[in-house]
Amino acid sequence: MVMLEAVGEAVKVGRDWVGDWVWNRGGTEDCAYTAAVVASELVTNAVQHAGGAGRGIAVRAYVSEAGPVLEVIDQSSEAPEPRPFSLTAQSGRGLAMLAMLVEAWGWHPRVSGGKSVWAVLRVEPDLEGVTA
Repeated sequence: MVMLEAVGEAVKVGRDWVGDWVWNRGGTEDCAYTAAVVASELVTNAVQHAGGAGRGIAVRAYVSEAGPVLEVIDQSSEAPEPRPFSLTAQSGRGLAMLAMLVEAWGWHPRVSGGKSVWAVLRVEPDLEGVTA
C-alpha cells in the first residue's frame, strides 16, 4: 500500500506504483500498462472529488480469489457515478473506460468514513497463481 497526499502529483505516483506492482509479480508489459491506466483513473477521481492539501488517499493492490485487485481509498463518502456519454463533454468518460478494462469494479463506504473504490484487473496467464 502507498499513502499519498490527494493532490495532482499523486496520480503519477499511484500509477507508477501499481504498474510496478503488477510487473514485479510477473505481469506482462501490457498488463502492467493497463493496471497503470486503471490506477490513473481511480487516483484522478480521488484527487478531483476528495482531494486537496492535507487530505490523504491510499492506493492498495492485492490478490483475491477473483484476481488482482486495485483499491483506492479516499475521504469522500460520495459514490462514483458514471456519466452519460456526450461527444461535447470534456470529462466524464473515465468510469466507462474503466469498466472496459477490468473484470469488475465497485465501491463501498468505509466504517471510518470515506470510501473504497476497487477494480478487479483482468487476469493474464502470467498472473494466474500470483500471490501477494
